[in-house]
Amino acid sequence: MNYIIIDIETTGFSPTKDRIIEFAAVLIDDRNQEIGAFSTLCKAIIPPKITQLTGITNADVAEEQPFEEYIEQISEFLGGLPLIGHNCFQFDMRFLKRYGIGHGNTVIDTLVLARKRLPQLKSHSLTSLVEYFKIPHTNAHRALDDARATKELYLKVR
Repeated sequence: MNYIIIDIETTGFSPTKDRIIEFAAVLIDDRNQEIGAFSTLCKAIIPPKITQLTGITNADVAEEQPFEEYIEQISEFLGGLPLIGHNCFQFDMRFLKRYGIGHGNTVIDTLVLARKRLPQLKSHSLTSLVEYFKIPHTNAHRALDDARATKELYLKVR
């Protein structure tokens, strides 16, 4: 069965106050191969601490549309497929559900899976886990690269 790996970058941690600045979704087929992707930057005012973390600047998003303009496109891409993300129960899905995205989808969180499978690890952050499993991950805190790393992590901890 096909599934989708998701990741977002935001202006902060509050799904009610902060904004999505980058969204990525990677479509995976039943052989666990990437067969499609949707990725976009979104217009928002980006605090300096977020630019420092993600590398995304206000200049990068100045000509982009706000996240709301992508809702229909994202919803169509996701369809009713299962969604997989890292820390997505506490983070990504809280933001996406604010916009009505993902309410009917099954959601699998690789953070939960990793904590069950590897309780001995001190950290279950995406960065720590990709290092532990030696998963290539060149641009941490960029949505598309994080989604692709999460796919590889999912294959290790499912």
